[in-house]
Amino acid sequence: MYALLNNYSIMFHCNITYFCISIIIMIDLIICSHVNNCSKDHFILKGMSSCNPLLTCDEIKNLTLIRKLNDEGNVKDIFLSKWKEYYVVLLKPKNLDYIEDFENGLNILKLLNGDNHIIKLVGYCDKLNIYVTEYQKNGDGRNILKLLSSNSTNDTIYKRVELCLNYVEILNYLHNSPIGQLVFCDSNDIVKLLSQLLIDNDFKLIMNDLDALPVIKSNETILCGCRQLTGNFIAPEQRETDHNCSNDYRTSGKGYNEKVDIWKVPDVCNYIIKSHEQYKVVIYYLFNIHKQCKNINFDQRPSAQELVDEYKYILRQLLTHDDL
Repeated sequence: MYALLNNYSIMFHCNITYFCISIIIMIDLIICSHVNNCSKDHFILKGMSSCNPLLTCDEIKNLTLIRKLNDEGNVKDIFLSKWKEYYVVLLKPKNLDYIEDFENGLNILKLLNGDNHIIKLVGYCDKLNIYVTEYQKNGDGRNILKLLSSNSTNDTIYKRVELCLNYVEILNYLHNSPIGQLVFCDSNDIVKLLSQLLIDNDFKLIMNDLDALPVIKSNETILCGCRQLTGNFIAPEQRETDHNCSNDYRTSGKGYNEKVDIWKVPDVCNYIIKSHEQYKVVIYYLFNIHKQCKNINFDQRPSAQELVDEYKYILRQLLTHDDL
């Protein structure tokens, strides 16, 4: 009888525990949903309980500047700042020759604000040419290998392939954004590309620098700048195109399209995974899709959505490996 009662007690305890865990998970989901669903003219930061209106010019003037975060780049100066008890980032033009790029980046951020693939807008002041975004303490994508190697528990080959998936999900969002098909232009080498991304608190990549994201209009092409591009990291059509920014390149077929982003995907993913000791385990799975990305004929390269689907499939396959 005692054993029977004890079993019932255990079952009751387990059911209560399961119920409590379920409630906690539901609460977390509600909070996460709330955090990610502020309207475009509001924001919420980690530790806040509700959405707050975007900071106004007066509020931005009263931010406490802590230190400068960047020395490189021609477009903007970036400062770690504080609003109330929250760390934020203040951005202002560095060189007025690039004010159009600065304003373009802010305008795109306003339009895309609220999506979890994009840095969160906290406020802006058009008359001062200043805007404010959330602060990500992990820094930009150039830190990714150092952060992975310093956290052996989190540094699995599965996690690294997840980061590859994370990157192509960003591309998929850009190529199918609500404001049109955007091309990730400011990415002519791996270091430059990674510097445009941030690593958030959940160790996911998010798009940070939106200054150079031209929109491909219907039946048109784009150029990533007006200077000749070189190097194997960029797509062949970028190297072969005359980067003369005359007005006819858009409609004459002398430019290129979003498939230049797809060409770079294998290099980005290999950079993330190749230093892991189990790198060779995933080479077999990645070979075919990465070969397609490197097709000289850009029309034969997969779309970003096809890459997302394939990477998700590969992750499911990796789950069947007991040693990963």
